[in-house]
Amino acid sequence: MLLPGVLRWAAHNPDIRVQWACHAIQLGDGGWLLIDPIGGPEALGWASDRDGKVSHVMATNGNHERLASQWAGQGSVTLWAAKASGLADPPWRALPGGGGWNDGWVIEDMTGGGLGEVAVRIPSLDLVVLGDAVVNLVERGLELLPDRYCTDPRRLRESLSRLTQVPFQRAVFAHGEPILKDASQHLRALLG
Repeated sequence: MLLPGVLRWAAHNPDIRVQWACHAIQLGDGGWLLIDPIGGPEALGWASDRDGKVSHVMATNGNHERLASQWAGQGSVTLWAAKASGLADPPWRALPGGGGWNDGWVIEDMTGGGLGEVAVRIPSLDLVVLGDAVVNLVERGLELLPDRYCTDPRRLRESLSRLTQVPFQRAVFAHGEPILKDASQHLRALLG
């Protein structure tokens, strides 16, 4: 357990030659939201050792469908992605922009990143979940998404600058290690 109500799995993905991670966050109703899933229910042993069940799966961008389809067949799991991701057609639902999602969570567009790139701000945990906009790989440290993968690198920097205007302590990434103290300050320093 990374934090109370927050679980993390990570593995090296040889196809993309980098670590990828999945985060599970417990919702107010006791269910769980998986963000950028990297394993299906059997791989994670979910049913046997977790209270509650996965009720939602979210992709932080159009490249992070990952193994969501394995979860979609598990009963009443709702799949979420930004409309611009190209995943928002059925069975996917389009994430609402702004606040008010799941008890005050804020879905923030990371315009300029990959297609449909979003960050998820969870005020009750003082946590921001990032997809590809920023990575924190052990071997290289904190980095912005390389320009060649951005739709507009300048706009991504602006999006990240807006994100850090409201400070947050913790950040987790779809690729790399979490930051559990002064995360918004680390991101501001990265932006220079």
